[in-house]
Amino acid sequence: MKFVPPSFRGNAFNCPYPECQVYGYQDWQTILFCGQEKGDEFSYPGRGYDVSLCPSCQKHAFWYEETLIFPIEGALEIPNVNEDMPESAMIDYLEAGTIANKSPRSAAALLRLAIEKICTENRGKKESLNTAIGALFSEGVISRSVKESLDLLRLTGNDAVHVSRIDTDRDVNHVILLFELVNEVVEDLYTRPRLKKELFEKFPQTQLDKSRNEIVKIPYKTIDTGRQNPHLQ
Repeated sequence: MKFVPPSFRGNAFNCPYPECQVYGYQDWQTILFCGQEKGDEFSYPGRGYDVSLCPSCQKHAFWYEETLIFPIEGALEIPNVNEDMPESAMIDYLEAGTIANKSPRSAAALLRLAIEKICTENRGKKESLNTAIGALFSEGVISRSVKESLDLLRLTGNDAVHVSRIDTDRDVNHVILLFELVNEVVEDLYTRPRLKKELFEKFPQTQLDKSRNEIVKIPYKTIDTGRQNPHLQ
């Protein structure tokens, strides 16, 4: 069968993923990003992209302004983006995947930007990434291991703009780990709180109140941080 290259809103073509490339009819969707209403200084402009789904490998291809942005020729096979990632950060994550193989420094800088958006949106205020990470840890919202991951992403992104600090032989091999770290951070900040909230909502309030009363009776020491993860409230 003749190879049919991917085309925007095409009914059928060969999958753009190198490991697949199977011809098939595509399922199209349009995703609109409207940003977050957190004040003029902390709102992101609305953006959108189109997504095609390969019926064979069940992987999504991402199109922006009628152009295929992921996967592209020479792109790294990056971990699938965590669906709970804030929309503004997801765009940076996907863009980093399109350039990671050719410019790992640029990818690291984009992932740092994604992490900054993830943390500041979780905090609900505009501040430096270093300050946001410290506050999330001191207030008990993230664990020490997550803080260490965030600091690693922050420092790697900072170093990406300094040529003298970049080991070009290692970057292509290690940049994939940065994508995994970003997803792990989203897992802790957004996915687990969401799943916990959904689980609690399945129980009647009387049962939840009884469970909380039983827990109160158990003697243990705790530290009152004064703040809970907003996604559990």
